[in-house]
Amino acid sequence: MKDGSTRMYREQHEHLLTAARELDSLLDEGALRADGKAARAALSRLTGRLHVHLAMEDRSLYPALLARPEPPVRDAAARLQAEMGRLRAEVDAYLLRWPSAQALEDRPEGFVAETRAVLSALEARIAREDRELFPLVDGAG
Repeated sequence: MKDGSTRMYREQHEHLLTAARELDSLLDEGALRADGKAARAALSRLTGRLHVHLAMEDRSLYPALLARPEPPVRDAAARLQAEMGRLRAEVDAYLLRWPSAQALEDRPEGFVAETRAVLSALEARIAREDRELFPLVDGAG
């Protein structure tokens, strides 16, 4: 992040939130019991984007922010990374529990509950980065 711009990350957040809303719209237990294919496809789209985004944050964004000269930027980045760094592991464990449309069809109640929790965690992380971290980064540049 040579120029301090967070535009690319904010745009990725918007794409992730759109994918999350798509998945959320499919969280109907009766519909899932009848056919989980659409929800599983939406889950794959969301988690594919999420893995790319988290890899970019882990490999580029956070290391760059932790090396910044401005203490508020460094401190906020360190705090958020420590507090929210487990999202990838949580998503990976979640995906192992829901590997197929059949798994969703067999246990729609569990899928709905777990998916809502994962989506909530994702939305919280995005909100915190957008509200707490990125304004500091953009203002410090």
